[in-house]
Amino acid sequence: MGLSSNVQARLLGLPLRSPRLTLGATLALLLYYLWSMSRSLSLYDSPELALVAEQLGLGHPFGQPLHTLLGALAARLPGTDSIVMLNALSAVAGALTLIPATSFAEANIQADPQDRSAEVRFIPFVVAWLALYPALWEPATRIEVYALAVLFSMWSAARVSHALVAGQTSPSGYLLAGLALGFGASANPVCAAAVGVAMTPQLLLATIRGTIPGRSTAVGLVGLLAGLSPYLYVPWAARRRGPFIWGTPDNREALVHYFTGADFAGKQTTSIAQWSQHVLDWILWGTENGLVFLLLGGAAGFCLFRARGALGGLFYAIATTLLVAFIARNGAFAPDVLDYLGYLAIPTWLAASGIAMLVTWLGARRSWVAGLVLFALFVVVMIATPSP
Repeated sequence: MGLSSNVQARLLGLPLRSPRLTLGATLALLLYYLWSMSRSLSLYDSPELALVAEQLGLGHPFGQPLHTLLGALAARLPGTDSIVMLNALSAVAGALTLIPATSFAEANIQADPQDRSAEVRFIPFVVAWLALYPALWEPATRIEVYALAVLFSMWSAARVSHALVAGQTSPSGYLLAGLALGFGASANPVCAAAVGVAMTPQLLLATIRGTIPGRSTAVGLVGLLAGLSPYLYVPWAARRRGPFIWGTPDNREALVHYFTGADFAGKQTTSIAQWSQHVLDWILWGTENGLVFLLLGGAAGFCLFRARGALGGLFYAIATTLLVAFIARNGAFAPDVLDYLGYLAIPTWLAASGIAMLVTWLGARRSWVAGLVLFALFVVVMIATPSP
C-alpha cells in the first residue's frame, strides 16, 4: 500500500503524514528567513525587481510578471516599508517550499504504516535544516524571483507525484498541478521548465500504460496554460508611460524580440569545450562547498525508496542535469554567482527531500549512522559559503 493511500491530512493542498510537525518546521524556518533576510536592496536584479514592482513596470525578459504583481501587492500593504515587504515575499515563499519538499519525500516512501521505515515525522525537520544551505537560504532572503518560482514548481511536482502513486484518475489534481507549474513559469520560466521536462517521461509512460487517462494529461496542459496567464501583463505594461519598461515591447516585433531573450543572446557559451569546462568548474566548486555531496545524498535517498509511479530518482536526475547545464551555458562564468544559487534551488530542495528519506531509512536500522549523517549535514550547512 502506498504512502499516499494512508494520508488524509493536507497542508497547502498536499498530503502529509505529520501536518502539525511540518507546519511547525515551516514556521521556524520562516522566522529564521525573516530574521536573517535583507532589509534593503541587494546585488544583481534586486533593485530592478523592486523598481518594477513599485511602479508596476516591466523588468528584463521574460518579464517574471507573477513576481511583479505579487510584489506590487506586498509593496502596497498599509503601514509597511515596501522594500522590507518585497524581501519578505521571498522569505515567505522560500519557507513555504518546505511543505511540498516534505510531501514530495513522503510520496516516495512506500511501506506498510506499521513498518518503522515508514516513520516520517522527522522528515520536515531534516528538510528545514537543509533549507539553511546557501542555495536555498540566499535567494529566499533577498528580493528575487527564484523562491516564488520554486515554491509553485515544487508544489506541482509533489501534487503529480502523489497522484501517480495513488493512481488518481480524476483530472482535478493534474489541473491544479499544471496551474501551479504555470504560475512557477510566470515567476521564472527556466526553473519551471526544468520541472516540467523532468516529470514528462513518467507522465507519458503513465498515460501510455493507461494508469492515468489521456484527458487528465490534457487537463493538466490546460491548467499550465491558465497558469501562464500573468504574462498577459507584459503587453499591458509595455504600453505604459512613466514606469521603467525594459525595451518597450509594445508591438509584435518588439514582443518577439523580448520573449525570445534576444537581449542576452551574446552572453551564451560559444563552444562545447567551453561549456564542458564550466560544468567541470561547477563540480569542483560544488565539491568544495559540499553541494555535490548533498546532491549525492539526495540521490541515495531516492534509490532507497522507490514508490511505484512516484516522481523520484529519474525526475531528480533530469531536473538537476538541466539546471546545471543551463547555468554552465553562460559565457562569462563564475560558479559562485549568486543568481546560480537560485537556479540550483530546485535540485537542492529535491536533495533535501532525498536526504530526509535517507535519514529516515538509516534511523529505522542504524540510529547511530543516522546520527553521524545528521552531524555531517550540520557541518556542511554551517561552513558552506555564504554560511548562516
